[in-house]
Amino acid sequence: MGIATLILTQAGGGPYIGPTCVPFQLTVTDTSWPLKSLIIDWGDGGPSTALDTNILVDGGNYLSHLYKSPGNYLAKLTLTDQDGSWTVNAGVILNAPATTYVVHQFYFSNSWSDQNLTGYANGAFAASWSGISSFAISDGQHVFYVASDQHVHQLYYNNSSWSDQDLTGYTNVSAVAYSGGAGISSFAIGDGQHVFYVASDQHVHQLYYNNSSWSDQDLTSANGALAAAGSEISSFATSDGQHVFYVASDQHIHQLYYNNSSWIDQDLTSANGALAVPGSGISSFAISDGQHVFYITSDQHIHQLYYNNSSWIDQDLTSDTNGAVALPGSGISSFAISDGQHVFYVASNQHVHQLYYNKSSWIDQDLTDYASGGVAAYWAGGGISSFAISDGQHVFYVASNLHVHQLYYNNSSWIDQDLTDYASGGVAAPGNSMSSFAISDGQHVYLLELTPA
Repeated sequence: MGIATLILTQAGGGPYIGPTCVPFQLTVTDTSWPLKSLIIDWGDGGPSTALDTNILVDGGNYLSHLYKSPGNYLAKLTLTDQDGSWTVNAGVILNAPATTYVVHQFYFSNSWSDQNLTGYANGAFAASWSGISSFAISDGQHVFYVASDQHVHQLYYNNSSWSDQDLTGYTNVSAVAYSGGAGISSFAIGDGQHVFYVASDQHVHQLYYNNSSWSDQDLTSANGALAAAGSEISSFATSDGQHVFYVASDQHIHQLYYNNSSWIDQDLTSANGALAVPGSGISSFAISDGQHVFYITSDQHIHQLYYNNSSWIDQDLTSDTNGAVALPGSGISSFAISDGQHVFYVASNQHVHQLYYNKSSWIDQDLTDYASGGVAAYWAGGGISSFAISDGQHVFYVASNLHVHQLYYNNSSWIDQDLTDYASGGVAAPGNSMSSFAISDGQHVYLLELTPA
């Protein structure tokens, strides 16, 4: 028998509240390398996943799978080498949510307050797996999320009051957001407002407001690759056009690029990039030196796909810094300011880390250690957001007690603040997505909270 150890376990305990991404730890030690195959049947009736045996490491290998419905599941891992095949199982219990999910704002103007925007607007309840995206422009504040009926909604503050708008309903199209995990990204430019999401057919769609009315556009239909189940989305606009990044069903990072004339699909991983882990967070920005896209690979490393204004390059930032591996399903947030580039994520020990480029080299910093902060929730999901303003750097995440925390750099040192305690706030939803920005009236952080059904 060639195999020495083959173990598949839930990495975060459980039971879980569904739908959600469930983390697993895989341990493989084999005396008959190379392996022929390593396949996981997730037990939910969906397709199996063939793992890349070349990236396995001794000890813990972390991965996650999106279970869409409550129930009891049995995941089966089958390893095949030159001596035969072996199978091990891991049970998963996914309980039905006993609560509703509502969109809240943590708002700072001299002090922190927790505001129920769904209540203010008499709006639709959010899907438990919804992403959140936001921006502020002269006409007010805009927050986008997926409602429980899989419609994309906007909570809009017109500088006077909040209202709820069903954008999917406005466009009168049949497309609804993907059930069980819906990345969402947005921005506003001169031609209007742009909101990107993954539809139920795994196509990337754009809800576009042309300063007069909303329309829905299927960006994948022409020639694009299908998005992975539960893919996150990141986007920005520059002078050369519009850029939308997502994880495709083959775990490649794709860009949908609008060159100010038409949409083009580009496989950024195909040349020399590493495969993304299913459920990877994704973050991006563009500065004078080029375009930067950050994501998590199947070995839990943070990678950068960097466009140097000539070609795309893949960089393993975790290897470059000898940094901590990411938690399965961790979100990613990033920005660039005058002192360099900043990338935030949750590591496998549930600490919030920063990968910092000081214009010379990349450095890994454990911000939770620096600030003696609370550990992040194991099911961190997309739950991390950040920005920088004149008073310093701000990083928001959900801690293991389901409180919203801020890691705040006051231009001298890092401080951990429990915003839920400060604001006497509610309970954050597990697997939360978060979005944030700062404008002249203060700081704004958006997320889902739980309320009794």
